[in-house]
Amino acid sequence: GTLAAAQLDADPDDELVIAGLGTLVAMDLDGTALWSVTTGPSFGGNLLVPGDVDSDGVADVLAGDHLAVPHGAVRLLSGAVGRLVWSDVYAYGVPAYDTAYSTLRYGVGLAALDDRTGDGAPELVASGPQDGTFFVGTEAGAVRVLDGATGGVRVDLREQNQAMRSLHFGAVVASVADVDGDGHRELVVSAPYAPDAAGGPLAGDVAVLSCP
Repeated sequence: GTLAAAQLDADPDDELVIAGLGTLVAMDLDGTALWSVTTGPSFGGNLLVPGDVDSDGVADVLAGDHLAVPHGAVRLLSGAVGRLVWSDVYAYGVPAYDTAYSTLRYGVGLAALDDRTGDGAPELVASGPQDGTFFVGTEAGAVRVLDGATGGVRVDLREQNQAMRSLHFGAVVASVADVDGDGHRELVVSAPYAPDAAGGPLAGDVAVLSCP
């Protein structure tokens, strides 16, 4: 299971969001349940509390669902009541590759950036690091930057690897302070199976990206 802490009600203490076996439960520290949501078996496999996204004054919960068909999903829930705000289900848009489950595991990596659109909601990041297509390893890990308010895809990055092996691009994603002076936080993406300068395997790499 996974666990996150967030301020979800009027009392001064944080509440807990606990996920296990496809069920998310928000509860007070005394064990009183505030709400619960049940869906697929991997729902809540990773959790992030990005702050108040839906502008109701309560922090919200971003939940990964990496076994969702076809390639994984992320779902934003209202922290106040557990209502589904939006979902982003990963698909390539090619029917032959989107009709069955793959191993991309989109939703394993989660991060929050700052507001880029002026609507007051932080933009959110989700990733899936594994070889998720039937392209024999030439296209593997994927990272998306999502509009926090709507779940719309703002940036869609896919690993292109002609070496015919996955670099696991997007194994970990994180948000860091402004590096390039544009006033916005940057996105850090890891690729732990990237080769070194001489082409040796498994050296690993980290990219710092400025996102629009």
